[in-house]
Amino acid sequence: MVEIEDARIAHFGNLVNDAFPIVKALRDRQIATDLYVYRPAHVCSLPQWEVCDLDINSIGDPYNPNWETLNEGFTQPSWMHVLDFNQGFFSKLQRFWQVIKAMRAYDLLVAHVPFSIYAQFSNKPYISFDAGAIRYFDANNIRTRLFKRGYLKAKDIIVTNPDTMDLFDKYGFKYHFVPFLIDTSRYRYEKPEKKLPYEYVFFMPSRQYWQEKGNNIFIESFYQFHKEYKDSILAIAEWGTDLHRTKELIKKLGIEKSIIWLPLMSKPRLIKWYNLSTAIADQFVLGSYGTTAPEAMACEKPVITYLSEEHNMKAFGDLPPVLNARKKEDILNCLLLCTDHNFNRRIGEQSRKWIIRIHGPDVVTNKHLAIYKNIIEK
Repeated sequence: MVEIEDARIAHFGNLVNDAFPIVKALRDRQIATDLYVYRPAHVCSLPQWEVCDLDINSIGDPYNPNWETLNEGFTQPSWMHVLDFNQGFFSKLQRFWQVIKAMRAYDLLVAHVPFSIYAQFSNKPYISFDAGAIRYFDANNIRTRLFKRGYLKAKDIIVTNPDTMDLFDKYGFKYHFVPFLIDTSRYRYEKPEKKLPYEYVFFMPSRQYWQEKGNNIFIESFYQFHKEYKDSILAIAEWGTDLHRTKELIKKLGIEKSIIWLPLMSKPRLIKWYNLSTAIADQFVLGSYGTTAPEAMACEKPVITYLSEEHNMKAFGDLPPVLNARKKEDILNCLLLCTDHNFNRRIGEQSRKWIIRIHGPDVVTNKHLAIYKNIIEK
């Protein structure tokens, strides 16, 4: 038996930086934990994107960013390792053995997407980390079958999205719900140096993907709001598979002049926009949030989003203090509520307190350690 204080632990993968904050928090607790990322990878899944002030236009291809540019303001910690996934002859076989060799140096693995595929062959105990991948398990291909097998072989699965718990029950996987970790020392309200020249600024940072985000529903609601409140603006992230559909909708509604298009932003820049905004729009389809909503809530901003009461009560024990809306008329009512600055301040304060209690580093780290100990110290 290995005590948790003596164990070597590694998180493999960092999809949209879902591992980096956890590993950092574990390190702060003197738990020997390493992080493995890989390249090429989308810039959103690299620690540099989380902590550095980066311009998307200066890094080259977002799916294979320039490593020298990324590291200009970043000192790679000794516990962060980079796997080379560049293509070459026999690349898949070389990649497989590179990962397996690295995994076998540890007492416990936490396999983020896509590393459950590898961990099942490591002969090491591992936990799968799911941030929504199970939603796509109905695909009939080799990759998905390996993912399912990887989840079945895992000692446990950490689940971060309340709406997916039904799917875990359906497939019969063993799992524990653990919220995303939000570094509340970084995500916090700071008074902007310069305000935008509008009374109401709404910000929708989610990618344009109508099927999961419902961006169109919010835009149509904003259109109705803007008819009465002309001194308002909607800032939208200019990325995602449905970007062209979003632009066509905005043109059809005739609100092009009331839209600010923003590039995909590294987290320091995103935090500034949270703080510039009156309220944040997240998603209106899935019934769960990812990291956008809790990040904005930590910055004391009202968040307009759709949450399934059933699933979120099951996950958290109570409901996050968001402005919960799914239909256009309900979203419009939330926008109208946000014209009251005292209301916004009150909801913002409640939101930050809730995030500290549910998503704070100490709280989430304790939940991780409890799961690790149950496996390592058996």
